[in-house]
Amino acid sequence: MVTRWIPAGTSGVGIAETSAQANVVTQETTTSTSYVDLATAGPSVTLSPGSTQNHLIWIKCEMSTSAAGPCDVNVSIAGGAAVDGEGAKAVSAASLIPAAQVYYAAAVVNGSTHTMKYKNDAGNTSTYRNRRIVATTT
Repeated sequence: MVTRWIPAGTSGVGIAETSAQANVVTQETTTSTSYVDLATAGPSVTLSPGSTQNHLIWIKCEMSTSAAGPCDVNVSIAGGAAVDGEGAKAVSAASLIPAAQVYYAAAVVNGSTHTMKYKNDAGNTSTYRNRRIVATTT
């Protein structure tokens, strides 16, 4: 985790910005039709210490699916459920393709953990590798 001080303009008041990142390079699969952890869970990041703040979260990975039906990657924000329609999606990709998504989480308690989750809409085999999550306070 990195914390840096961002000086303010003429007001003389600055803010502390905290960021964290994590990676999992291992190639792993799932056939789950609901969001799950892979054999190597995550990656995940925790921003702390602090109070309730806004978090900006980026996720990316390479993913593919074995047959018709999209595979998905999403993020559980502050331990909540990953929600369909908010994640990155690859549709019938025969080879691993890069995908990325950005989230804005308002009023998150700093110290909350954000974790990447995975599924395949049709229950086919989805493959994921080079998974990355980055989060920062805003």
